Amino acid sequence: MTKKINLSNRSIGLLKSDNIKWFKWYVLWQRESEFQSYFAIWECFASCMDAYCKLGDFNSEHNLAVMEKKFKDNEAEEEDLAKAVLAVTEALNNFRTLDLPKPLESEKEIIIPLTEKYNLKVKFDAFYGDYILDHKTVSTFTPEEEVEEKYGQQMRLYQYAWRKHTGEKLPIYIQEIKKARASIPQEYSKKEDLLTLVPEEKHAELKTVVEIKDYLRTHPLKEWCGKRFEFAWTDEIIPEVEDLLRRAMIRADYLQTLSLEDVL
Repeated sequence: MTKKINLSNRSIGLLKSDNIKWFKWYVLWQRESEFQSYFAIWECFASCMDAYCKLGDFNSEHNLAVMEKKFKDNEAEEEDLAKAVLAVTEALNNFRTLDLPKPLESEKEIIIPLTEKYNLKVKFDAFYGDYILDHKTVSTFTPEEEVEEKYGQQMRLYQYAWRKHTGEKLPIYIQEIKKARASIPQEYSKKEDLLTLVPEEKHAELKTVVEIKDYLRTHPLKEWCGKRFEFAWTDEIIPEVEDLLRRAMIRADYLQTLSLEDVL
């Protein structure tokens, strides 16, 4: 029996941008070892989020040790490992500041049969009952005008899969989380401006600009740590995603008629 191919946001992206890699992955079933520090950081953070949902604790010591082993097994530079550990640590600190509720489920995977040859596979980070949430660790927050291009396809695939799986029409949120220490906005340089950012009861205690900044570095505001974007449900999602999947399957069918030497 021919192995079914799981179409996902990642594989559809490859169909659009890297047919050679798609052919190797889904026709030859060959995947080269591709160690990338940013992906190792995300895997570690995702494992911490999964532990938070299931155990109420990040289990960060264990998850950081697993990440460290991956860096060493791939002979990565010590400096790159140190940066990765810092990125995960700061992302977890920022997550704590955001004080998000525990989800009902984490790392939720859904597979929707499409045809005899293809499935749609999605995996989102957190399910809260009446909405879906996906975490993204970022160096800088995404500008509003770039959100659709960056996340739109993935979010619609998730909403479509959930609708097909349960019949429910749910909104989904992207929760960006900084993987760097939350910083004080540059426009807050004067003492009187900085004082507007701290509780009034602290005003008498914090007498200098340096003291105020030190306080804010250890008590950052939530909006410095994360940013959330909503993708509301619309009934246009179903025909849009079904057309996307139709075109992806046509492209995938075509690639399977070629040899690796013929793929552009």
